[in-house]
Amino acid sequence: MPRKRTTRLPQEEAKKYTPSADESAIDIEATAVSIESSESTEEIDAQQKAEAEKAALEETIKDLQVTIKDLKETIKESKNALEEIHQYEEDLQQQIVGLQSDLLAQKTLSERLTKELYDAKKDALNLAEENGKLTEEIHSLKEAKSQEKEKEKAIVQSIQSQYRKSYRHEERLTHKKPPLPADNSSQSQMWLLD
Repeated sequence: MPRKRTTRLPQEEAKKYTPSADESAIDIEATAVSIESSESTEEIDAQQKAEAEKAALEETIKDLQVTIKDLKETIKESKNALEEIHQYEEDLQQQIVGLQSDLLAQKTLSERLTKELYDAKKDALNLAEENGKLTEEIHSLKEAKSQEKEKEKAIVQSIQSQYRKSYRHEERLTHKKPPLPADNSSQSQMWLLD
């Protein structure tokens, strides 16, 4: 636009200029050539500008295509990574299910072992009580046996002492008695056995 002003400016100046009477004027026809040439310069400038914009636009399009290609590659990689993450998540879910199953089995086993331990302790206490009772019974039986032995010993001693007394008494009697006839000898032997 500023060129249009500069091309119009000489024409306006020419109209304003009025020559004095002693000056001779040269008539020059104004032709449209100068206007056309200025317009063609404008067209050339516009065309160059359009070509520059077109080149910049094509460069931008190429950059965008590269960017789109990069974005597509990034999206593809992201999808692959997402699939791997989903697979990993599924694996983790399966591990969680397995671990929960193992935990439940461990809890069941723990409860069973706790019950068995409780029962074993209870049985051990019962056995300890029974053992105590049996120990007392054995002790009392030993005591009773010991008392019986003492009684037997006392009885044996008593019998021995009575036997000794009777034997001595008999010895005294045999020294004082006359010998018995032969038919009474079997009876006297029987008397000794009593």
